[in-house]
Amino acid sequence: RCDPLAEPSHIRILRSLGQGRAAQARLVEARWADGRSLICVEKVFVPGRLTRFIYRFSFQSPFAYQHNRDAVLACFYRRRVAAAAIAATSIKAGVAMPLYVRFDKAAGGWVLAAQWVDGRGIKPAPASRNRIRQWLRRKLGNASEVAESKAEIDTLVETMHQLEACLAESGLVGSGWQVSPGALVSTANLLRVGSRYQVIDLESGIPAFLVPRYLIASAALGDFPPFDDLDPNRLLNWFGKNRTRLKVQLGVGASDDLRHDCEKLILHSARWKESEL
Repeated sequence: RCDPLAEPSHIRILRSLGQGRAAQARLVEARWADGRSLICVEKVFVPGRLTRFIYRFSFQSPFAYQHNRDAVLACFYRRRVAAAAIAATSIKAGVAMPLYVRFDKAAGGWVLAAQWVDGRGIKPAPASRNRIRQWLRRKLGNASEVAESKAEIDTLVETMHQLEACLAESGLVGSGWQVSPGALVSTANLLRVGSRYQVIDLESGIPAFLVPRYLIASAALGDFPPFDDLDPNRLLNWFGKNRTRLKVQLGVGASDDLRHDCEKLILHSARWKESEL
């Protein structure tokens, strides 16, 4: 079990993995004072000017994941809760597990470190003159024909719908935006590893303005505009309702850990949101 406050004593940057709207991802080797070392991904929250402007306009506060400790700790526990919620289902997917948080003085922002996922992005289906015929075959054919002809993008989108529904059901109502097929770049947040998918990004860069149901959900929570919102009552009700199933599927120890993670997620999310106008 990872302690988000157990910061490594030394970080060696191996290479940059890319720059998003809100953060830079980099592959690092983290070393601790007791001799442990680990290759992981650090997400350094240093958003560009446009992202900072949109956030400040929306919430009258600096970009939370860059400056707000409670917001980054909410990211840590959100990933743990999401991973457990997904693991308790039959969805062929997981979440890149969080490892620690720290403040990077040189970059001027908070950092969330997570498990390194050695996977790949979506592989587009080859162009075909028989695309309409193949579509009809998937719609009208038997199960074996559907399995044979199903393009990888179809499997990915189906998995994303399942993940979005799972996160909403478990109270992580805003996090579904990161895996929603309705978002513009959400397919990049999942990597394929074998026959499964791993969610590598659950942290938003901008409010979820583009999908109407997130606008409605955040308004219902009194937390408008929508930005990684949490419904604490739904989360606790979901945990209570599924306690027995969680103990069976995750184990008693993991179920107890999940309860602790839920409480921490609720605490840090509330502190973060209450600190903003």
